[in-house]
Amino acid sequence: MTSSPRIVATTLDHLVLYVEDIARAKSFYMDLLGFVVAHEHLERSAVTPPEEEFDVDIRCFLRCGDNQIGLFQRDRGAAHGGEEVNHFALTLQGVSETEVRAILAEQNIPILSRLGDPSCIYIKDPDGHNIQLLPR
Repeated sequence: MTSSPRIVATTLDHLVLYVEDIARAKSFYMDLLGFVVAHEHLERSAVTPPEEEFDVDIRCFLRCGDNQIGLFQRDRGAAHGGEEVNHFALTLQGVSETEVRAILAEQNIPILSRLGDPSCIYIKDPDGHNIQLLPR
């Protein structure tokens, strides 16, 4: 007999990605994909805290609907872009697959496809994180 879980998640609140250049990452997500700033801290602390795995001085949370992506700036070379997460998917509103492909071509953003499913649209952000775009 299986017991019910005592903790039940209802939504994904946010996902955090390490980036090398927060301005570049913000521009990508805001200008290309329509994210908006939820909150941010863009100044280094006067006191250098001990290395903390779950926090950085330079950070920005961007909102997409009810969800957020956290962009945490790491020192050059410390961000692992695309190694921590296989990919995340974004549902797109009011745009066709053909229109998405045209916009990406205009922006010189390479499109990656999944083997055997050419309708899948994957792109990489400036730090190498894989994003699947799902036009609806």
